[in-house]
Amino acid sequence: EGADRAWIDDIFLPVAPDNSDAPGGSVDVARLQLTSSPNPFDEETRIVFTIPESGPARLDLLDAAGRNVRTLLERDLDAGRHEVALRRADLVLGVYFCHLRVAGASTTRKLVLLE
Repeated sequence: EGADRAWIDDIFLPVAPDNSDAPGGSVDVARLQLTSSPNPFDEETRIVFTIPESGPARLDLLDAAGRNVRTLLERDLDAGRHEVALRRADLVLGVYFCHLRVAGASTTRKLVLLE
């Protein structure tokens, strides 16, 4: 009847560096910051992330099964704070994950789209 459920948020899983993304080095995963506000959201949320050094970055929106729904950003970025708007558009209600990869390191944040 749905009474036996648990929610797990803010899981941090260190990822071994993948040097194919960034030849010559990798970013310390602990120095990547990724947040969104508001979360949960209904029409729009602002995804804010900080990267410690310049380089190629990719920000993907994944569904609950881990499939890429859309790529929100894919380009070289300067070190520092960056912001991307995510609008509801054609998304269905539910749980999504925002996955940031920078220079062989990655981090993920859960997003919830409400009615």
